[in-house]
Amino acid sequence: MADLRESFPGLEDVTSKEGKALGARVEGETPVAVNGAIGFSFKDSAGNVVLPQLNANGELAVSEGAGVSVSARGTAAGSGTLVTVATLTLTVDAIYDDIEFVCSSFRDSRFQLVFNDNASESILADSLVGPGCMTANICLNNVNVVAGSTGTQELLVKALNNNALSDFYATVSCKEIV
Repeated sequence: MADLRESFPGLEDVTSKEGKALGARVEGETPVAVNGAIGFSFKDSAGNVVLPQLNANGELAVSEGAGVSVSARGTAAGSGTLVTVATLTLTVDAIYDDIEFVCSSFRDSRFQLVFNDNASESILADSLVGPGCMTANICLNNVNVVAGSTGTQELLVKALNNNALSDFYATVSCKEIV
């Protein structure tokens, strides 16, 4: 007669307070009605248990997800009043994420990233450039925009010179998720 090894109770049953062993799972098995921990596993799109697959560098493969990158570039003559430098026309009812803009001028200037929702403008970010920093790259990682259903939908980069006129240059880009 062989001695059976006792299982180590890694879980506690909340109703009886007795120890329970972890259950083994096979890749591809559905986790429905399975209690306990499933070590180093994920669910696929069908909800089945899968083990993580590493790439040749030993890293988890991660995709950026759905979306199309869109951008617009523009220039404008220097101005002491706010002018539009770059305009990115948006698709109605789409969501925009990973918004960023690059702006530059040879003189002290203020730039604004503006969301135009049917003539209602909201400033999303500001940037100042000047001596020693004639170009700024602004990434809005935690900001997204939902384009409205009607009217003009745009991301605008606007600018003005603070003391002397110099041309403006700007690019605005983001990911469109329909």
